[in-house]
Amino acid sequence: MVSFKKLRQMIDVKGNEKIITKELQVSSFIRLHVAVNGTTELIQSDEEKVIVEADENLMEFIEAGNAGRSLYVSTENKLRKPVFTKCHIKIYLRQVDVLYVRSNHGDVVCPSTITLSNPLDIRVQSVGNTSLAFDAPAIKVIHQGTGNISLKGKTVKLEMKNQGVGTISAKEMIADEVTFKNMGTGDVELFADKEISISNYGTGTILYSGNGVLKDVRQYGAGQVKHVK
Repeated sequence: MVSFKKLRQMIDVKGNEKIITKELQVSSFIRLHVAVNGTTELIQSDEEKVIVEADENLMEFIEAGNAGRSLYVSTENKLRKPVFTKCHIKIYLRQVDVLYVRSNHGDVVCPSTITLSNPLDIRVQSVGNTSLAFDAPAIKVIHQGTGNISLKGKTVKLEMKNQGVGTISAKEMIADEVTFKNMGTGDVELFADKEISISNYGTGTILYSGNGVLKDVRQYGAGQVKHVK
């Protein structure tokens, strides 16, 4: 009979600590799905490509492929589990309409602001922190994961629904109109310049700032909803 420890050793593939860099060729896309156990950077560029920095013997576990409108970047599609010494992926994109983050253990960051002319939908269902910076006419966010969310940039309309666990910092997302529905756990910071509506069914303090008029507030959860300077 195989022990759990032995079975785990058979499933896990450890990195050889020889870190190499590899470029993965991809086609154009407007939807991005990220499922990476490591750190993923989103970088705006005229050329779409994926640059991977990871253990040499685990490169085969990293996939980047197009299907329809979407680019899928993943380290989680194999039966065996890679245990990286380091896994750092840079995704270069021209534009994106939908961003879907679903990692078992990974962070997604924007090192600089990405400017879009189209509305953006973001869904986070991962375990890890997500730090994004976008300028877009409208941004919709659904958080259903575990980890902290940070949003920076500018938008006319921000619509956010929180069903996850972790803090949400969107005070540096300069939005004219904000609609926020909280069904999760964690403190929240928001900014609205013209108007804001807040529904709280979750747990945690919700702080909002800016000159926005409080259009609606519904407080059924645990925690305060307050305006701050």
